[in-house]
Amino acid sequence: MHYGKEVNMDNRYSDVDKSICLNAWYGNDAKKIMEVLCKEIGPRPTAGESIKKARGYLTGELNRSGINKVWEEEMPAPLWIPEAASIEVMSSENRRYDCIQNLFSVSGEVEGSLLDLGTCDEKTLREKGSRAKGSVILLEGMATYGGKYSPMGERLNDLLYLEPAAIILRSMKRSIKSAYINAISVEKDFPVPCVSISPEVEENLMNDLKKGAVRVRVKTKAKRKESVCSNLIADIKASNNTDEMVILGAHLDSFWISPGAGDDLTGVVTVMEIARLLYPFRDRFKRNLRIVLFTGEELYYIGSKNYIKAHREELDSVRFVFTLDNLYTSTARGAAVIWTPEIRDYIDEMFKDMGVEMEVREMFCMSSDYLPFILEGVPAGRQSNFYDPVPSASHTVMDDLENIHIDWIQHNAMVFARMMARFLMDVGPIPGKRLAKEKVYGLIEDDARKSLIYEGFDI
Repeated sequence: MHYGKEVNMDNRYSDVDKSICLNAWYGNDAKKIMEVLCKEIGPRPTAGESIKKARGYLTGELNRSGINKVWEEEMPAPLWIPEAASIEVMSSENRRYDCIQNLFSVSGEVEGSLLDLGTCDEKTLREKGSRAKGSVILLEGMATYGGKYSPMGERLNDLLYLEPAAIILRSMKRSIKSAYINAISVEKDFPVPCVSISPEVEENLMNDLKKGAVRVRVKTKAKRKESVCSNLIADIKASNNTDEMVILGAHLDSFWISPGAGDDLTGVVTVMEIARLLYPFRDRFKRNLRIVLFTGEELYYIGSKNYIKAHREELDSVRFVFTLDNLYTSTARGAAVIWTPEIRDYIDEMFKDMGVEMEVREMFCMSSDYLPFILEGVPAGRQSNFYDPVPSASHTVMDDLENIHIDWIQHNAMVFARMMARFLMDVGPIPGKRLAKEKVYGLIEDDARKSLIYEGFDI
């Protein structure tokens, strides 16, 4: 793909395409915004002071682009107050390792025999499950959760019948030399301490197990505090007084251990870039553009769930929702559309007209803020990579600015701003329509339904 060379100068969007490509590639806004959010503001846990500061800064940047209809919508949200956590190997050496407590797991100090359950497959459970009661279970990270997406907490919740004293998660990504964390519960605390460890700590514990029985003590002290947080919303209105709307979103929250540069400041800053690039063409919009920077995506979609509650009466007017989450070069070459083959084909034709190499698939995904929308039948999608591994260190301390290339944002902004321009400026109707809830629920497989219920969806 040759970025900036795919503009079809014979089409009716040729001036838009040219402007977008030039201003995306040569503009300095993306780099500046990314540096302020990463270096000056830093990590943005849901309901914390830093995410409030980030919303204020981004409001100013939207205003600077000419977008003045900007507001915040507040909602209840839990604040996680982190504390140091540790694992102590109770031996003559009495070794102690730092670890990270997973969000909304109960705090305490517990002891037990270390029991490696690996991927927690049926064979291992038959052989070792009877020894799990009162033990500290060691699990093999992402492999524990199988091939399909499911919430971490759901999988761990399924193991509570074993009655462990605590759960230790190995590193989710072996190539990343730090612990991977997640929210394993939100509405109520997970009933046993659950911590994550780095590959180095994992290797030490596994070596200890090879020598014989190992007894460990797990200490956790973090806690939740009920608080509030907000979505940041901005509108660029069409000039024809239409109610039709296209939503472009990303999530602003991160975990406290890192600024979330990849997950999801790449998405946030690309959304800001797209808004800046499209604003000069607002007089040609045939439908409204709404920008939503969601809060609480990492906490089972608190922000997008609350957006649905606050804007339910508008959902029939929403023609498409597109979210940007964890971007890199390859995500500028793919788009996933959920349950709407008409829009899949519509987008596919857009990119053919642009001369852009783009794979567009219709597929069901359960991993970002479009999820509450598709469960309401609203057509939605996201940027996607179908082949290359994700290069980011999301959910780890290594998800910082040093691991991000600014051209990832430039590439994605050039591609998806041009796509959004066509959604907004097309004089004809956008194909596809909102599905009835009965139709949506009929499309959900049983394993996905179980995961959605765990995440707090009423289906």
